Amino acid sequence: MGWFNKKFVYDEKIFDKEMFDIYKTAFSKRLESDYEAVILTNKSLVEDSLNEAILFVNKVKAYLS
Repeated sequence: MGWFNKKFVYDEKIFDKEMFDIYKTAFSKRLESDYEAVILTNKSLVEDSLNEAILFVNKVKAYLS
C-alpha cells in the first residue's frame, strides 16, 4: 500500500490521492471483516464501497490500456 502511494500518487502522479484513499479504506475494511466477529453495515455503505471499487478498477484499467 505504501509503495502504491509513493510510486503512483506522489512520485509519478499517475493517480490522484483519492485512489490511495479508496485503496486504504478497502484494505482497512477487509482487515476488519477478516478479524472482527461481527461487522455492522447497511445497504448505503455497501453501495458506496462497491462504487469506490468500480471507480478504482476503471481507473487502473484506463491506465493499463
